[in-house]
Amino acid sequence: MWCGLLCLLYLLVVSVCDIAFGRIPNSVSCFFALAVLAVYAVCSPSKIVPAFLCGLFFFSVFFVVALLTKGLGFGDAKMSAVVGFSSGFFKSSFALLLASFIGVLFFSAASCAGRRIRKIPFAPFAAVGYVLSEIFCWRF
Repeated sequence: MWCGLLCLLYLLVVSVCDIAFGRIPNSVSCFFALAVLAVYAVCSPSKIVPAFLCGLFFFSVFFVVALLTKGLGFGDAKMSAVVGFSSGFFKSSFALLLASFIGVLFFSAASCAGRRIRKIPFAPFAAVGYVLSEIFCWRF
């Protein structure tokens, strides 16, 4: 529960940073990753290694996508690592999939409306995807 609240707070903070500045500060990502680590160390130390591996998996996927395309940035890769680290594989997969889908819908709607958008911050979509995944997957 505490990790989920930390993740939500993290996504809200990085959403504001991503919208305002177009980047996600390393210091914010490191602080929240360490805060989640501290919660795991106190509440359930046996989950630290699986959580770390989950965060590493999502970081790797988003890092490769960021390297191969110009669409995502490295801040998005760090953000996905913190989401994976704090939420586990199932919820993180669902949250990031929903975030991608919502982002595509937003971009499509903006394109149909005649607006030319060069860069869309991904963090707000990740926050919405995370909240929706918490609502739909509350038992997992």
